[in-house]
Parts: sequence; structure tokens; C-alpha cells
Amino acid sequence: VVITPTLGSRDEFGSTGEVMDDFAFVGAKLGDGNVTDSGAVYIFQNELGSWNEKAKLIPPIGDGLQTFSHGLEVLDDLLIVSSIGVGSGGMAYIYKMHDENASDWRLISALDNNDSTTHSTRQFLPIASNKGMIAIGSPEDSQNLVEGGSFKVFLNQGWQEGSALRLDPLF
Repeated sequence: VVITPTLGSRDEFGSTGEVMDDFAFVGAKLGDGNVTDSGAVYIFQNELGSWNEKAKLIPPIGDGLQTFSHGLEVLDDLLIVSSIGVGSGGMAYIYKMHDENASDWRLISALDNNDSTTHSTRQFLPIASNKGMIAIGSPEDSQNLVEGGSFKVFLNQGWQEGSALRLDPLF
């Protein structure tokens, strides 16, 4: 059983989860981050058969009820966290493990699902990733049709590079 001692009642720990190698990423969509009920992600590492909490990620924007950790996606040393209660149509935050230190995850990018219009109280923000691409679905987007949906793909090969991409000079 994986659990953290910092849980509060109604945090909804375990509302999302991902596993990669010796890591478990567990969302608490109403966990207390920088404000009450903003959401949180807990990162655990399996060390000799014991799951130890290494980090707790909180939303970079301090709004309550943003359901930070609504969706989780792992891609190598990147963790993508969706949050439906912030931005114009939800946000996806990209964290990178720094120097192979499981306790040090740094925000490297924020993707705004802008230009989405949702009139429903049901909100979804599915995310997927592969080879430098991160996709955000917005099935209830009503920009073109009422809840007709939309799908956005963000591409940045640098998300998977250990160092900055080399670019040829323009001049």
C-alpha cells in the first residue's frame, strides 16, 4: 500500500496514477497544495521493495479547485500533469526530473488549452505523449459545435533531449 502522511480528508488521493520503472506517480485532485483543494501529485520510488515518498508537486498557479493531477502521463524523465480548473480551457504542466534526483522535479513548460470553450460542468482533459509530442484532448470543446470536441498536439523534441537542441545559425 502506497500512502502519504500529509493527506487530508477528501483529498482524493489515488484519483489518478501512473507507474514507470521504480516510480509511482499518484494524484490527489483535491489535495492541498499552495491553497486548499488545489490538487497535488505525490512521487514515490521503490527502494528495496519499499515505496518511499520522494516529492510532492503542487500547482504553479495558486487557485483552489483546479484539480491539478486530473490527468497524469509519464514519458521517460518527464511527468505531464493536467489541471482542468485553470487557464482558458485547462492546462498541462511538464515537469522534468533534475539530475536523476527523484526528489527534484522542475517545471519546464506549461501548455494552455486555450481557444477551447466548454459549457458543460463535466470537464475532461485527456493527455497523451510520445517522442517529443504531447497531445491534449478537449472532448467538450464547443468552439465549432456544441461539445463537438477538439484535439491539440504540441511538438518539442527538446522535451526528450538531455541538453539543449543545437540550431544552425541564421546568418
